[in-house]
Amino acid sequence: MSQLRLRQFVQSREDRAEKLWLARGITVTRSVPDSACELLAFTADDRWQGIIKLRDWFHHVAPDLAALSSKAYSSEQLKALFMTTPRPFELGVKELSYQKLQAIGLLDADQISPTLMLCVETPMGPVWLRQLPDLDFLPSESMQKLPVLWLPLPLLFEIGVSRLSLKWLKKLALGDVLLITQKTSHVISNGVCIGRYQKKDQYIMIEKNTDYEEDDNEDFDYDELEDELDDELDIDEEKDNHDHNDQPDSQKPVSDNENQAAIVDTAKVPIKLTFILDQKKSTVAELAEMYKGKKIELDPNAENNIEIKANGRTIAKGELKQLEGRLGVELTEIYPVTP
Repeated sequence: MSQLRLRQFVQSREDRAEKLWLARGITVTRSVPDSACELLAFTADDRWQGIIKLRDWFHHVAPDLAALSSKAYSSEQLKALFMTTPRPFELGVKELSYQKLQAIGLLDADQISPTLMLCVETPMGPVWLRQLPDLDFLPSESMQKLPVLWLPLPLLFEIGVSRLSLKWLKKLALGDVLLITQKTSHVISNGVCIGRYQKKDQYIMIEKNTDYEEDDNEDFDYDELEDELDDELDIDEEKDNHDHNDQPDSQKPVSDNENQAAIVDTAKVPIKLTFILDQKKSTVAELAEMYKGKKIELDPNAENNIEIKANGRTIAKGELKQLEGRLGVELTEIYPVTP
């Protein structure tokens, strides 16, 4: 087996600085200062170097004076003003903090590198970064983490479960009542039980589940229910067989032996039925609040719209009923099951 070759990706210090500052919301771009302007290079505490447009800076510092003729003040005078100003500008970037600036001098056109430089916008005009401070520019631990709190979480509020054989599942019709053989009150997300809920009036509270396992290994005692249904089914089948036997051979339906054998073989296959009281779209952050006791409102018509899933596939909806102390769902809608 050949070794997997990974492309080496090394970020420059400029790349890391740009990424870090952009993540903080700092306005930073890349460009080359216009050599036609009077450009002043400076050093900040001998840690980093920058370039400014001198007259642009002057226009921001003293707009009234800058409005006079450009010949009113020489470049050397503006340079001296820059040097005597205690804080010529504030960048708002902690890595570019400084105590004192020292002018390097005005730059000629041939002293301007054609390479794109990082440029930070300030209230006093743009500052090009000629040389960055000797830092790694690594994001803080909090910035390195994925923002998982806002990931979506689908929540299903399961009221209970049952099992039914294929033989009976295929005979379901509108108006039939499916009994819930085991009450669960589970909160399900992506097939995993993440808690239990308590219903009070029209609100639900969630209790955290510490054992996150897929909820499909439970044993259900549905033999009694199947026996009751089988007795009724036997009567129907006997009647059907009697009716068929009374027909002339030419009118009896012709069946495919292989298909019939398959139906017989699968008739007893158990199907898990899940009854969903309600479902919500949530986030990780919202779920954390629910675990702390935050109530969520239940759909006012939830008990009239119980969703029934067969092995995870929605097959019907119905209305919650109380039958001799047992919960059941009367089918009001049946959906076709397609591949």
